Amino acid sequence: MPHDVRDQVVDFVRRWSEKTEIGVGRFPQWLGIGASKFYDWRQRYGRVNEHNGWIPRDFLAGAVGEGSDHRHFHWKNLWKGIGG
Repeated sequence: MPHDVRDQVVDFVRRWSEKTEIGVGRFPQWLGIGASKFYDWRQRYGRVNEHNGWIPRDFLAGAVGEGSDHRHFHWKNLWKGIGG
């Protein structure tokens, strides 16, 4: 879910909980989301969604510069050593 929508849900729950004096814990069930998911959203309020996976570094992504010359040479000459 986009972070701005997530934050709007958290704002909605806070606003209506204050106006109606209904506990915050009831709203997630009524909205069809799990309580733990809502509390995670509340902790991440105001933050963008961040990638938590492995991020390849420049030397692995084939960046131009140091280290890329030997890869270019290798792929260019790969078949020459295999009977080519």
